[in-house]
Amino acid sequence: TKQGKKNSAPTFSFSTKQGISARGIQEYDRVDPLSYYQAYWEALRNDKVTGGADPATAGAEATAELIDFLAYNATNVADNQIIGADGAINPNAGIRYSSDDLDWFAPIERLGYRQEYNFSAKGATDRADYYVSLGYLDEKGVFKNSDFERYTLRTNVNVDVLDWLKVGVNNSGDIRMTNSVTSGGSGFANAFYNARRMGPIFPVYAIDDQGNYITDPDFGTKAFDRGDGRFGLPRRPNNTSGRQAPEESLLNNSLNEALFFRTVGYVELTPIKNLSVKINGSVDIGTSNGQFYGNPFVGDYIPVGRATKSANFDITTNFNQIAEYSFDLDTRNSFDILAGHESYGIKNNDLSASKTGYIVLDNPVLDNYTTITSATSRVNRYKTEGYFSRINYNHDERYYASFSFRRDGTSRFSQDARWGNFWSIGASWRMSEEAFMSGMSWIDELKLRGSYGQTGNDNVGGFYPYQTLYSSGQNNGNNPGFFSYSVGNNNLQWEKNTSADVAVDFEVLGRVRGTVEYFNRYSDNLLFSVPIPRESGYTSQNRNIGKMVNRGLEFDANVDILKSDGGLEWNFGLNATMLTNEITQLPEDSRENGIITGTKKLLEGRSIYDFWLKDWYGVDPDTGSPLYVYDPESESTTANLLKEINGVPVTTNQNNAVYHYNGSSIADVYGAFTNNLSYKGFSLSVMFAYSVGGKIYDNNLQSLMGALDGGALSVDIANRWQNPGDITDVPKISINNNTNNIAGSDRWLTDASFLNLRNINLGYEFKQTMVQNMGLSSLRMYVSAENLFFISARKGMNPMETFNGTQNVGLYPPSRVLTLGVNLNF
Repeated sequence: TKQGKKNSAPTFSFSTKQGISARGIQEYDRVDPLSYYQAYWEALRNDKVTGGADPATAGAEATAELIDFLAYNATNVADNQIIGADGAINPNAGIRYSSDDLDWFAPIERLGYRQEYNFSAKGATDRADYYVSLGYLDEKGVFKNSDFERYTLRTNVNVDVLDWLKVGVNNSGDIRMTNSVTSGGSGFANAFYNARRMGPIFPVYAIDDQGNYITDPDFGTKAFDRGDGRFGLPRRPNNTSGRQAPEESLLNNSLNEALFFRTVGYVELTPIKNLSVKINGSVDIGTSNGQFYGNPFVGDYIPVGRATKSANFDITTNFNQIAEYSFDLDTRNSFDILAGHESYGIKNNDLSASKTGYIVLDNPVLDNYTTITSATSRVNRYKTEGYFSRINYNHDERYYASFSFRRDGTSRFSQDARWGNFWSIGASWRMSEEAFMSGMSWIDELKLRGSYGQTGNDNVGGFYPYQTLYSSGQNNGNNPGFFSYSVGNNNLQWEKNTSADVAVDFEVLGRVRGTVEYFNRYSDNLLFSVPIPRESGYTSQNRNIGKMVNRGLEFDANVDILKSDGGLEWNFGLNATMLTNEITQLPEDSRENGIITGTKKLLEGRSIYDFWLKDWYGVDPDTGSPLYVYDPESESTTANLLKEINGVPVTTNQNNAVYHYNGSSIADVYGAFTNNLSYKGFSLSVMFAYSVGGKIYDNNLQSLMGALDGGALSVDIANRWQNPGDITDVPKISINNNTNNIAGSDRWLTDASFLNLRNINLGYEFKQTMVQNMGLSSLRMYVSAENLFFISARKGMNPMETFNGTQNVGLYPPSRVLTLGVNLNF
């Protein structure tokens, strides 16, 4: 907590940041329009040959039918002249649209801008200190309609009322205005996902046969091509016909205005020497109003439009009372004893209503709409209560011991299972203080420490996981109704995490400092949402299903490489983590077959991060068909779909592929390293984040490797099988066999290693003699950059997104930010 120094005059500080931002990770490489036509011609030709046509006839028919299938001719030659019957691109073919016309990112991307200002003052008398700050932040994101604005105010006051009584209060509040766009998932309204998936022949704008932009009659501006036949243009051959994600992103808006306020107060009494009694309390209040406008011209809400209003009011309270007493038995033995009580509570109050059928355009108030489509409200509560204690022992500043115990209760579990007991012990030995170390002057500090203890986790999701929950408002006409949507579990109890750690802290030669720590973290009564038979009426139930252990080694070191008399200093820092994970116990009914969840299968002896996927074998060099290792327990496969290669039974039908474990998303080692240099007022800091090893399931690439509905194609499609004898891992391109070609399997696992220049900061601290004439006590200017570059196994892939090795196909990428900043004090 910031505060002023005793008996100090008021001091002031001001800082500002001005920055620009752009995409930090570039897009996947995708094929150009002519190569795209060629690939789809080949897919049509291949399917005709598979259907019994001879290659020459199939090629001629594919040439004639190419635009019949794709609908759009983006070239300057006739429909049947883009690709010859031999599959060659017409050398006279050119693209009649500009690159901007075919760039679905262009309408939604922009150069982002960020500006931030902060002002603070602090001071103190002999019995009181104070601090106050004001802040303003305005950020325009790299995607249009993604904006954030915030005003902040913070105050802090501490007063020594009496020699034995001290009180303080810390207040903070902020007002936030947010404008957001759809991010994440593969929905039609996600402009980012659809821009990535759109084939390179489909113009984003409506363009007539003469190459002129068509004016939108509703807006008087350049019209977007919605792919639905509007203006006599073609219909797109995929499920985006009638949709225009960039236009929807610009026309729709989702606004939120929020106010957050927090007050923290305390009273501290010291009635006798070394005894402190402290009462702390905090209240957090958050209220927000949301507004969504769905346009009536394109997308989900034509022709009636939609407006949604939401309101949230949340209160979080936390109160604790702590008594702490320290005493010395003698000059070598001292104790510190603490006991306390804590109560924590949350109350969420939410309201949301939606209506359709607009009366007047661009007026998203509910009264402007005629038909209620939904109106819901809910109140949720959550509480915990806890009692805790701790004893610390110090012997001669060499030997330390600690013991703690706490008992916690939670409203998430039933009354019979609500309370849990947790404890820990720890000890450390400062070996460098021993007499036998006195001759080792090069060792400045050497400490051995260890701990063993338990913590509890009740976060299974939701507020009432032990109760069976019902949804009302499920009416049939005028007949009221409700249904149960979540089954409870009275046997739920605390998930217990037991940690055992051993570490060495060291400093040698006055230059090298660090820690090496080995940890074992056991989790018992794991809380999971477990699939259950559908005949129960539910799909899953929260259960304590088993045990798991995380083991690993953490290393952290800092080295002063240079410490010269001339003022040049260079410090290098490195941290690294090596982790393993193992499920040690599952419920009896899941031990044999495990629990499948997405790309993972939970099984005793395996890790929750191990991939469980169909076993991809490769591509048949004779036919170009995709091959999967055959599952002998699958349904019988017709003879032409099953063969044996090098003694391995394989199938071309992905439904008959065997599942197996293949790798883990856990990296072999991950962490960061930094370089900090300074010289006569100049400073330079550079931080890299890194990860080596582990795998990621690249479902973005998977979606770019199939020819089905006019979606974009990765440049990797150029490696496809084309002639008997071709050795490749990309199957023969096909529309009819696309499901087998790109089925989920370990084919899409990719090395998750990466190197990210996370931050670089170059600054200069002016000498006091240079700024005193300006009335300043200090002045620093700097320039910084975030995510300056990123290296991974594939351009466009972001292995930093999740730890479990999966990706959200429509999530906006991190930004690259360049900032200029000034800090001054006076």
